[in-house]
Amino acid sequence: MKKRMFVIFICIASLALLASCSLKESYFEEDDGASLVGDEVTPTTPDYPVQEVRREYHPDGSYVTMGSVDSLTFRAADVVRAEVIDSRTERISMLRRQEGDMLCEEEIMQLARIHTIYRLKVLEVFLGDAAIGDVIEVMQAGGRLGDVEYINVRLQYLSYGDEYVFFLRNFDAIGLGHLPMALAGGEQSVYRVAPSLSNGIVAAYDANPGIEGMVFESIISWNEIVLTVWDLILIRYEAGLGPRPHNLQLPVGIDRGQLNIDIARAEYYLPVNYMLAGWDRVQDLLDIAIDVRDNPYSRQIHVNPASRRLRHEMFVLGIDTYAPLPTPPPPPPPPPPS
Repeated sequence: MKKRMFVIFICIASLALLASCSLKESYFEEDDGASLVGDEVTPTTPDYPVQEVRREYHPDGSYVTMGSVDSLTFRAADVVRAEVIDSRTERISMLRRQEGDMLCEEEIMQLARIHTIYRLKVLEVFLGDAAIGDVIEVMQAGGRLGDVEYINVRLQYLSYGDEYVFFLRNFDAIGLGHLPMALAGGEQSVYRVAPSLSNGIVAAYDANPGIEGMVFESIISWNEIVLTVWDLILIRYEAGLGPRPHNLQLPVGIDRGQLNIDIARAEYYLPVNYMLAGWDRVQDLLDIAIDVRDNPYSRQIHVNPASRRLRHEMFVLGIDTYAPLPTPPPPPPPPPPS
């Protein structure tokens, strides 16, 4: 009898010990936030609260709406077909340090805004100094950096690997040439390239001039500008980057009217109206424009680019190039008779 009771006691003690071990293992898993795998402990990822995003807003009234391909080209320094490689976000300040500035670098960066910067590989050039194969950067206001999101309701995200036609401007004339380029006319400056043109717009036109009326799709639905293959062929020709198009009819006479207006406007302003870098640039282009105007052998292909480049540099400096010509000051009165 005693022997039987001893066996029962041993069984009960063994069961109690097993239960204790099981409870201890269960408690360890729940309390420590870890899972047991053999003799190793693999920590699990804790649930952190979602980081709060602070939002800033871009002023919508800072945009200018373009009405034609000519007005878009006028604002552009470069027109290219390019592929989007990648992008990043960073804060960019449009201010620049000048002698006598009261702002320090930290204060300038506090006024900086978040921009999305795209890297583009140039595939074709219609206007400007870019070369095929160049990698250039283009910025748009807007994007997220850390816990701050800068809201620009007009920001249009571009797809990696896709090709677009870009109308771009730079900031060389105002001493900010180190910055990425910008869209010459906001979102109206970007057009998707159809797969049928991915081997080259000029090559496709040369093989079949009948595609001259083919329209590029804008990245925005409200764009009033209609960009065609013919527009790009003509821009390239007038920039001196390509031969005369097959069916281009040159005017009998040379129209120097707009060139004369641009020269008169540039000659009216004094150096004090320009930043130093911009003044030098305008003077260089003014000399070229005068040479083109006075050269009896100039053709329209020379006149139009000289006029457009001079007008573009004045526009970059903040001069209203569409306003009526300034009235020159009256001549001084003659001296009184002695």
